[in-house]
Amino acid sequence: MYKLQIALLIMLVGLGPANAVVTTFDDRAAFDAAVAGLIIVDDDFDTDIAQAQSIVFVSGVESINAAPPLSFFTDNSVTGGLYRNALERTNEPVNTSITWTFPVPVTGFGFDVFRADNTGLRVTIDDGSGSQTFLIYDVIMGTGNAANGFAGFVGMAPFSTVQFTSAPADFDSFEMDNLTFASPIPVPAAFWLFGSAVLLLARLRR
Repeated sequence: MYKLQIALLIMLVGLGPANAVVTTFDDRAAFDAAVAGLIIVDDDFDTDIAQAQSIVFVSGVESINAAPPLSFFTDNSVTGGLYRNALERTNEPVNTSITWTFPVPVTGFGFDVFRADNTGLRVTIDDGSGSQTFLIYDVIMGTGNAANGFAGFVGMAPFSTVQFTSAPADFDSFEMDNLTFASPIPVPAAFWLFGSAVLLLARLRR
């Protein structure tokens, strides 16, 4: 009987965090349904933000490149209604990662992506169940060498940061639009007041 209890305990532990996974979506409507009831923040990237190693979107998300962006590209900037960046492993300075930090812990986020390479751009998420990495091209069900589409992610528990990386010895530039993140926690009022003139361009909905 004692051995049986131990066996059952091992099975229950095995069914715990190991099975808690991030769910991916290639359809925005399905993603919206999955985060229904949470506080949703949308960012349409309609406000230009100058290129820098660290920038903050209108929605409060901070985007940090591992290395200073190349001046002759638009890496880590918002221009023309798009967020633009690149993972650069072929020129100096080498930018091996991009880290997004959300203004509040989120349980889901999604975006439209353009020119996602079939071997390059990937995102790593840890919702407390273990670090998981996804090739964006696969999430959006891409075809050909590069693809456009929607990529959405919903975790089992809140997380505050995600990291974008690329394949070794690869150059992967991309654009994003219509960022959405979902949180059980409201974005702090102080943040909205501080940027109220600009934040009118972002929509907060429930």
